[in-house]
Amino acid sequence: MEGPQARPLIFQSSNLQIFKPITTEQFIQEIVSLQPAMRYMAGEMLHDENLAADAVQDTFARLWCKRWRLGLMPAPEAKRFCMAALRNQCVDMLRKQKHIQRLDPRQIEVADTSEAAESSEVRYARLEKALATLSLREQELVRLRYVERRSSHEVAEVMGLTEGHVNTIMSRVYSQLRKQLSDE
Repeated sequence: MEGPQARPLIFQSSNLQIFKPITTEQFIQEIVSLQPAMRYMAGEMLHDENLAADAVQDTFARLWCKRWRLGLMPAPEAKRFCMAALRNQCVDMLRKQKHIQRLDPRQIEVADTSEAAESSEVRYARLEKALATLSLREQELVRLRYVERRSSHEVAEVMGLTEGHVNTIMSRVYSQLRKQLSDE
């Protein structure tokens, strides 16, 4: 490997490379320089600039504690690792946020049950129409996750995917469904 992405090797064989641990200067140059991209990604996921800044800062703190691990991988892989760490931080923050914002069903008042039933039927028809636009694989993931109530880990095993890939696909599905349902 050559150029600014190269790291000094301690040992290299045909299928193994061991790199020197990342230095403070390399951390600042290679990892902290990702801050604009990381803030953009966190902003897109969290929809709040302050939360995005917190997520990036928390991710940097965690990465600093694991800087020895960053030194064991080539620079492009280290950057992917950083972005994945940020994504995981954002997902954790969203899960905590959802947990805090849960409503007690007894707080919801229904004025007229006949209107509520009709409204429910309309929403169901809209959802059914939106689900029909998904690919067969996406429909299968939704079925396994929400009809059979399987965990992401179980869905990944059934579909032969990684759990991270399942979560990525489901995130795209949520966005697509949310957009379609809000457009109608």
